[in-house]
Amino acid sequence: MLNSVTLAQELINNGDFENGLDEWQVIIQEGSNGTDFFLSTPGNSTPLSDHPTANNLSGGNHYVVTDQYGPGVSALIQPVNIPPGVTSVTLSFQMFVNDQSGMGPFVHPAGLNFNAIPNQHARVDILSAGANAFSTGNAVLQNLYLGIDGDQTPYDYTNYSFDITNLVMTPGTYNLRFAEVDNQLWFNLGIDNVSMMAQVEDIATAQCQVYGVQDNGLNNSLFFTVEGGPLGAVHAGYDIEALDIRPNHVLYGSSGRDVSAGKEPGYLYKIDAQTGELSPVGQIKNAIQDFDEVDSLSFNPKEGTLWGWARGEGLIQINPDNPNQTTLELPSSIDIEDLTWDTKGKLLYGAWKTQLWVYDSEDKSLVLHPCSLPGEVEALEMVWHPEMNSGKEFLLVGIHNSKKLNLVGIDLATCEVVVKMPVPYDDVEGISFEPSTCPGIKKPLLPDNIKPLASIPPIVPQSYLPK
Repeated sequence: MLNSVTLAQELINNGDFENGLDEWQVIIQEGSNGTDFFLSTPGNSTPLSDHPTANNLSGGNHYVVTDQYGPGVSALIQPVNIPPGVTSVTLSFQMFVNDQSGMGPFVHPAGLNFNAIPNQHARVDILSAGANAFSTGNAVLQNLYLGIDGDQTPYDYTNYSFDITNLVMTPGTYNLRFAEVDNQLWFNLGIDNVSMMAQVEDIATAQCQVYGVQDNGLNNSLFFTVEGGPLGAVHAGYDIEALDIRPNHVLYGSSGRDVSAGKEPGYLYKIDAQTGELSPVGQIKNAIQDFDEVDSLSFNPKEGTLWGWARGEGLIQINPDNPNQTTLELPSSIDIEDLTWDTKGKLLYGAWKTQLWVYDSEDKSLVLHPCSLPGEVEALEMVWHPEMNSGKEFLLVGIHNSKKLNLVGIDLATCEVVVKMPVPYDDVEGISFEPSTCPGIKKPLLPDNIKPLASIPPIVPQSYLPK
């Protein structure tokens, strides 16, 4: 058994701009009047409009600032790759926003468009990969700043820090964007010391595979993949009863009460997805009670929260970083062998023998589903893949003590078996598949949202320079 270790990793390149604008993309709206991001020295006047800027003792030799002759839009973007296994991500930067018009902020519903009047503000956003540089709708995963600083000119740098862990926990590419739009008068957005610091698990993460855990005898656990076979040796006495993949692609498991002497019941583990080695996280409990048999685990695909079913207690929510903070969400005497969320993160399915139960996270109801399962089921996973079941999600179930029909997929709309995945295991306790581990599975962006505007637009000037 291994101890869990995390490593610090900086995800932003050239965040102090000491190498100029290397690693950054500058995008200017067509028709802008001289608007751009310029490399400058803290405390120097802006390069075009000659406005004063604040000193920055921690700013080094360079920073970037916007300047212009007339109306325009400029965006500064760096694509950031989030690796598998992140446990925390903190974005920090220093910034000032000097509105020389003294009238802002104006935030037009058209977004970053200098032809929309009035429009004079800065914004900082996390965008989805492939988003348009000027998007302000659904491609914006989180807005971090919108507006201007105070009336003081020059305005001092402000230090900003944001915990964006939950937003970017799913590995992949995200875009960090600083942008400004101006059509009232000069506008100077200054940026320095951009950092995105991540803590990353030093553990092999899940790949594009279906993972499972087999119960050999009473309490001996063997991890495997459907395509690749066993992951390392049998873990004698650990009684791993549940398995699921966190959105950061780290594999988790939990133990039941049938552990051998010296092993912990109701314990949460991280699992090396290559070797099957276990790393203890902690006891699943709270200040009132211990949950000594957790037979099921499922991460909500939208919220990233971890849910489980404690035998004799009911539905629980587990803090995957500190399982001592587990909460009992729905007390119930029903026995559930495994859980899985639907792909929308709304319905939570639970299996008991041939029964399928459904928990609705909105109205908190627990009802019996009309489909009967094809045998005594101990493992569940909702699966979506564009090349399986005509691109519709299906319920993958592991059937107890069945060597011929032990892993099958059921279409819950018809209750029919639509996928068969025979494996050489007859007591599968948990299965897990994470679509984001498979390259090429993406969701389309939606059209930008438009918000109402409650202001009367003045006429936009053609230039900020005196005639």
